[in-house]
Amino acid sequence: MTVHHLIATHSIEERIAALQDNKRRMARRLLPSGDIDVTQLDDAELLRLCALTARA
Repeated sequence: MTVHHLIATHSIEERIAALQDNKRRMARRLLPSGDIDVTQLDDAELLRLCALTARA
């Protein structure tokens, strides 16, 4: 069996991981207690949590 190990930079997987990390940080800032109650978020906050694009 031959196994090839492919290393790629700037892959879609890296971008997805970065977006997930950004969303986790945003959730911690918005909801510092750790108790996520999305019913208390306004539309803009909920859209920011669910957005698929990275924002600086």
